[in-house]
Amino acid sequence: MLTASAELLRELQAKINILSRDPSVSLARTEKILVYINQALISLKEMVRSHTFTSTDEEIQFFKDINPEFYALWIYYSTVYSIQSHTFPGSSKSRVKYLEHEIKKIDDFFFHHLDFYKYFRSGKTHRDQEFFLRSPKMEELYTDTYAAVIDRQQCTPHSLEIAIVLANERLKAYVNTAIEEEVSGSSQQVKSDGVAPLQWTESKTSLIEIIYAFYAAKVFNNGDATVEAITRYCEKVFYIELKAHTITFQEILRRKKGLASALEWIKSKYLLYIDAVEERNRIRRNKR
Repeated sequence: MLTASAELLRELQAKINILSRDPSVSLARTEKILVYINQALISLKEMVRSHTFTSTDEEIQFFKDINPEFYALWIYYSTVYSIQSHTFPGSSKSRVKYLEHEIKKIDDFFFHHLDFYKYFRSGKTHRDQEFFLRSPKMEELYTDTYAAVIDRQQCTPHSLEIAIVLANERLKAYVNTAIEEEVSGSSQQVKSDGVAPLQWTESKTSLIEIIYAFYAAKVFNNGDATVEAITRYCEKVFYIELKAHTITFQEILRRKKGLASALEWIKSKYLLYIDAVEERNRIRRNKR
């Protein structure tokens, strides 16, 4: 179950990454992504219906780590679609006001769910059986808002809460960028202008390590660029999705092979390149 659902998630994320390169307008692209997400949710629901978890540990891992990722994608892209399709008869000031209200809703959610957010992000586990095991008596949360995609057998209230956390973290960055674009009066989307796009082909973890290095070195906007802004920009430039980058960074801090393995690898390749250039120059000089 865990392997099959994780593979289904990887396939869905790969489809979303491909659609991110689609030249269609944003609204049409988001519609296509939502079709893929809904198809994946149907498959996931069938897996849950036909599978009996072998242990409480397996059930907890599924509803804590895997299930929320699917619903976070649905919540995120459904909200993005709503924002993209919202029309404004007035000036851009009306749109900014609307977007600021979206930010307030996100902030209100985090304020009212701060205790659970701390539990989730701190990696605690002592209440996992309470939060991530299904029960016929479990409290009804969010069923009105998300009735289209959930039922008692597919989510626990707190697996859905994790999904909302993950979605809102991305949505806040998306809405903040939309506000910046509206205020500046010009889209910040990267345009090719005849230049072939570049695709990041190393690991996402390596790119996230480099992003945090950029942030630490304060190389963008005179040091004012946030990690979130740098991450979102890299996503656009390199046609890649970097979800949960904060979790990945925590994993980088815990790994045994070094805190800067990607940077050290790049440095070693750069020095080898310099050696090769100097060797070619030496050979040319000797031929004269």
